[in-house]
Amino acid sequence: MAPAAHSVVDQAKRGDQQALRTLFGQFIPPAEAVDEAHYLGVMGILGFGTHSFAALTPRRVATVRIGMFGEVSYQDAPLEYLNSTAVYQPSRLKLYAWPAGWVLLMLYFFAQGIGLMGYDVTGLGFAVLVISILGLLATPLAVKLSYRFVKSGLVLWVREGLAVDVFMDRQRITHANRYYRLLSEYRDERIRTVGNP
Repeated sequence: MAPAAHSVVDQAKRGDQQALRTLFGQFIPPAEAVDEAHYLGVMGILGFGTHSFAALTPRRVATVRIGMFGEVSYQDAPLEYLNSTAVYQPSRLKLYAWPAGWVLLMLYFFAQGIGLMGYDVTGLGFAVLVISILGLLATPLAVKLSYRFVKSGLVLWVREGLAVDVFMDRQRITHANRYYRLLSEYRDERIRTVGNP
């Protein structure tokens, strides 16, 4: 029996260049070659969360984010319209403090719920127990919320004021350095070709 075929997204997460080009080919015109494409990590914990991908062509930089429940977000920016670029890697303390505090709070409520149930306060103890379990299950949302405020990776500001955020997890931050250098070269070449808009 042949092994089951993996989806394009699963292959792209493993770094398969053809799968990455197929993923971005849904958005980028067919005549435009994708020169660089990478999987950049997951905004979440234990592999659950929003997966981040980036691509670079001679005309644009593009990102695709794919969430756990099928959410897809695509952004791109024409190279000649980029105003500035920044690379940022937050400290681990700043990145993990809020989700860790959330988990500790939920564990505290869980312990309180167990204690209240032991004292035969059935309704209140059961409610606290259920709320704490739901809170622990919502931990990936807490992590995603922390990423909303604590950026990691590459941020591109476009002339119209839009910020294109290229999320990269800590293990792949070297890709940010490479994209940063390539963006400068590609942008200069694009401006030489089409002029400064």
